[in-house]
Amino acid sequence: MVLLPIVLWVGFREVRAYFEEPQAILVLGGSTSRLERERFTAELALKHPRLPIWISSGSPRDYTEQVFSDAGVDLDRLTLDYQAVDTVTNFTTIADTLRQRGIQSVYW
Repeated sequence: MVLLPIVLWVGFREVRAYFEEPQAILVLGGSTSRLERERFTAELALKHPRLPIWISSGSPRDYTEQVFSDAGVDLDRLTLDYQAVDTVTNFTTIADTLRQRGIQSVYW
C-alpha cells in the first residue's frame, strides 16, 4: 500500500506541471522545420510578452534575430544555444540551464 501514495504523488506532480503557467518559450531546432518553428514562436512571443525565449540549435543567429525583430519581439528576450548535436542533446543541453534558472514549465 505504500506504492499507491507515491503513484498518486507522481501523478499529481505531472498534472500540476501540465496546468502550470509556462515560465518560458522553448524552441528545439530541426533541420527542415526550424524556420517554421521560429516564425510561429515569434507570433506566440507577442501573445506572451513577459516570457523569455530559448532556442536550442535553431537557425543561424542573424536569421533568427531577423525573424523575431521583424515580428516586433525584443531581442533581449532571446537566448540562443547551439550546443546540441542531435535530437537528444537538442533538449538535454538546455534542460539543465532552464532547471538552474527555476524554469519548470515551458511552451514548446
